[in-house]
Amino acid sequence: MEILVAGKSIQDISAISRHLTPVFAGICEITTIEALRSNLQSSTPLLIIDSYFLDLLSTHLDFGFLLETPCLALLEDDNAIPDILKKNPAIDFLPSGSSPAILRQKVQFLLWIKTVLNEKNISAIKLIDIEQSVKDNMSMLDALSTRDGLTGLFNRRHFNQTLRELFYSAVQQGKDLSLLLIDIDYFSQINKLHGHDYGDFILNELAARITSVFRPGDISCRFGGEDFCVLLPDTDLETTKKLGEIFRTKCNKKTFDNGQIAIDITVSIGCISLFSSSPKDHDEFVTMAEMALFSAKSEGRNRLIDYQSTLEIRQYARKRNFLTLKNNLNKLLNKTKISTISSLQLLARDLTCQDDKEHNNNINLYMQLLCANLHLPDSVIATFTNAISLHTSIRCLLHSEIISKQESLNNTERSILKEFPYRLTELTELFDYFAKERTVLLSYGEKYDGTGYPDGLRGNEIPLGARVFNIVDSLAAMNADRPYRKKLQPQKIIEELLEGAGKQFDPFLVGRTFEIILKNKLLDIEPKVVQVALHNLQKHFPDILS
Repeated sequence: MEILVAGKSIQDISAISRHLTPVFAGICEITTIEALRSNLQSSTPLLIIDSYFLDLLSTHLDFGFLLETPCLALLEDDNAIPDILKKNPAIDFLPSGSSPAILRQKVQFLLWIKTVLNEKNISAIKLIDIEQSVKDNMSMLDALSTRDGLTGLFNRRHFNQTLRELFYSAVQQGKDLSLLLIDIDYFSQINKLHGHDYGDFILNELAARITSVFRPGDISCRFGGEDFCVLLPDTDLETTKKLGEIFRTKCNKKTFDNGQIAIDITVSIGCISLFSSSPKDHDEFVTMAEMALFSAKSEGRNRLIDYQSTLEIRQYARKRNFLTLKNNLNKLLNKTKISTISSLQLLARDLTCQDDKEHNNNINLYMQLLCANLHLPDSVIATFTNAISLHTSIRCLLHSEIISKQESLNNTERSILKEFPYRLTELTELFDYFAKERTVLLSYGEKYDGTGYPDGLRGNEIPLGARVFNIVDSLAAMNADRPYRKKLQPQKIIEELLEGAGKQFDPFLVGRTFEIILKNKLLDIEPKVVQVALHNLQKHFPDILS
């Protein structure tokens, strides 16, 4: 940019310019206030004026621009200097008769001042940008620190902080406050059967359904694992229960389908309100909700239960010591069982081919679906699950060569496998806590018409677990590629199940198997084909399937 030199006449300006030209390039000579206005910018490095223009500036221009542009006044009257400096201390001065060397030295100094001012402005702008960026990042980090990374709902940290604030605010203002604790039923089994990716999908989908049901002022959080919670400010117990039931029904009626796996999910819910239960503090408030959730799960799941009355809690407290000990011992026993089975599965893992893994996964899936259709209690389902895991692991450890053969089995190999139930029984006798599983394992080779092994049991003489195992194992075998053959066509599988009803399979369980095939689309087959087979089954066994 050019140095501006403003004076009363061209002659006066030219004299100044001649002194500067040898050292400084770019001189703009100005004789009117209008020309000064049009040429003066914030980037102008220096303004040089005489006494005449100084008077014009004081009456026609605001001196504020000089805070960004250094100004050198060449004055004839030194007595005017103090008044000018009082108006604007950014103006420097020299006597108008100063030598060219002094003039150039002063100009050099003021240009350096302009450079410093520019750097200061740039630094100030950068500092403002940095401060704003820090504020934005802090806001973002603060928001992220309160959110669950998977579901996007508020996290446990935010719940604890918000609960404390809302609880004591409600107490002081005499307002109600409600809490729902939500737990996904059988979530650990779902993860085990279908994998953690599908489990994460369920958590995300459940969070979306929570958001769609509850109101903008309600605080929805992921409490931990498969547990969620919703805080409802200024909301009574009845309204909270209605909202909770709407959400529970929404979960129960719409299948959780990620495009590859589609199953029905239920939730258990514990509910409490400040007015209905009068907790002494926010910690007890949560504890009461957890007890309500425990009741919902222990009474069969897929239900909402609010916190029990004070009398019921006292009665529960008298029994609690015994029940707690009993539950803890049962948990310890189950952990030991699970640990034993996991160790066996680990030993067998490397011996199991991909086809066997698919077959084993299908057995577990079909068993879970069939047991759910039969509405069997959790303890019975756990026994069946353990039995299947023991069977598949030990069979692989003892007979991996036989079960992985590419050809059909010969008579010797079939005889070896017929002895397998006895081997299973002998091995599981090492562990007293597998007594129930042992009954299933010993009898899974029995047939409904009494032609099976090892004892020729028939009909309901065969334990239910063995009958369930028989049909789900057969369905899984028919619906998976085996080392010696490809899986059967869906139509053929339905025909085999129908043909085996009353012979190999319990007809009642065949009917229930047709139902889960239809409901869960286990086979790629027209529903009408399965419905016709079910109708024919009912015609042949009217007393059993009435």
